[in-house]
Amino acid sequence: MKKSLLLFLVFVLILSITVTLLFAGGKRKDDEEAAEPAEEPAGEPAQEDIFSKPTELVFWWYGEEDAPGLSKYVQAACDAYKSLHPNITVNQVHQSSENVVPNFMAAAEVQSGPDIATVRYGVMNLEQVWAGNVAPISDYVSEEEMSHWIGKSFATYDDKVWSSDLYAFGFVILYHKDHFKDAGLDPEKLPVTWDEFMDVSDRLKKAGHDPFSLGFKGGWGFSLYSFYFYPQFLTFTNILETVAGKRSFADPDAMWVWEKADEYNKAGYFIRAATSVDLGESWQEWRSGNGTMSLIPNQTAMMWLDELGADKVGIMSFPTLTGKPMDWIPVAPVSEFITSWSPNKELAADFLSFLHSEEIMSIMIQTMDSNLIPADDRFDMNLVKDPVKRQIFEWVHSGFKTGTWFTDGIIPFSILADGLIPGGQLLITGDLSPKEAAEKMEAAAEEWRFINPEVFESFKVWAGIK
Repeated sequence: MKKSLLLFLVFVLILSITVTLLFAGGKRKDDEEAAEPAEEPAGEPAQEDIFSKPTELVFWWYGEEDAPGLSKYVQAACDAYKSLHPNITVNQVHQSSENVVPNFMAAAEVQSGPDIATVRYGVMNLEQVWAGNVAPISDYVSEEEMSHWIGKSFATYDDKVWSSDLYAFGFVILYHKDHFKDAGLDPEKLPVTWDEFMDVSDRLKKAGHDPFSLGFKGGWGFSLYSFYFYPQFLTFTNILETVAGKRSFADPDAMWVWEKADEYNKAGYFIRAATSVDLGESWQEWRSGNGTMSLIPNQTAMMWLDELGADKVGIMSFPTLTGKPMDWIPVAPVSEFITSWSPNKELAADFLSFLHSEEIMSIMIQTMDSNLIPADDRFDMNLVKDPVKRQIFEWVHSGFKTGTWFTDGIIPFSILADGLIPGGQLLITGDLSPKEAAEKMEAAAEEWRFINPEVFESFKVWAGIK
């Protein structure tokens, strides 16, 4: 009996100790869990301050030849960004007209070099998108901000925006008013239709003036000439369809450029040196008084208006062939994109957006004497005081709204190089008829589609063609 009682007491003691230890351990565990910090709820990672550490952005840009003095504006914009973000240095490097494409292709080959670059605009830039060398800027910039960029539609592919515009430009016709007077013409009463244009040119020639200064050496003169014809008969979508083979460059609506150029050339209305000077040289021919009219980049045109005076020089629209008013000029942006290899994509996008700010647009107008046009619908036209310059600004913005883009920004370069450019040269020298020149361009388009199947498929996506 005593032995049984003793065993019972030992059992109770062991049980009591065990329970005490269990509760004590459980309490320590609860205390430890309570002491541990609560886990952060899942969500977006903390945003790094992209302006907090010293960073250099390498910015390649193009346009000094078309807009003399542009480098002054570009540096002023970079300095303004440095003032806003002292840790960020934008190293700007101008690319010449001859080197802008080959320099970028060399950088793309090694996937190194600029954070921001350009190969001009339109399909030329998009071909680099399709090659994987460009990052979409729309990944870093809001829709609201981009809605003000007037060239956005020209840079949109696969529901993303791939570039931002440094500035907007087009070509305008400048004319010498005293030449009109020599021919007995009123310099303020300008030709509107093609027939009127031909009549004015005839009277100028009889008065001893070459009517139109345009150079075809190198071929780009004819390409520029085409900018004014295709949009009169073909919409932006129509031209894309023609490149894609849904239409033909030899169709009647696409023949006007060849037929009218041939008519004007055979009448002897281009300058006598037309086949021996290139496009840039033909502008200088006009500047020296050789040729009454010429197609001049709007930046240079506005600079020469300042130099020569509105009493000596005027601006005019290209003649209409359809009866519709020519209240536009062909246009293009100089577009900048973010390279796919840049380690500073978000910062690059911020800088490109900064170039659209009111502060920078004001700097553009001041440094360029109102000779450069912002590619943004927030720009206040009232800042342009000169009425002639303001007309040019309005023509350019109208071209962006209607999508009357330079055709070399829509038609792939191979088609231009193998079709439009040599076809135009041979037409002017009399070695091809308009029909033969058009067929040459169509053959170039067919060859491009055949030898570039992957690029062609990407082009069709851009064009919205199945």
